[in-house]
Amino acid sequence: MARRAKPTKQQTLTKWQKLAAQVYAGGDYAENETLEDTQCAGDGLYTFIQREIDPAEDCNSVDVALERIHTAIAELEVVKAALYAQRVRLK
Repeated sequence: MARRAKPTKQQTLTKWQKLAAQVYAGGDYAENETLEDTQCAGDGLYTFIQREIDPAEDCNSVDVALERIHTAIAELEVVKAALYAQRVRLK
């Protein structure tokens, strides 16, 4: 098995990461070029998305990125449903 080089925070974003930066929050992060830029953004959800679709996390294609985003959305829907179901009790 080939060893992957350990990525650095200065790693240039992939095409799919750049697209995410361009469309997330109305393009507020469109100028991000590196993983370090995304981590300095101060937006936890944006950072999560960028890290989830990062090659350092074995996301090596747009198809894998789509699968990861789909999974994240499904998990968020489960949390949302649980919060809605318990919102009266949790107030």
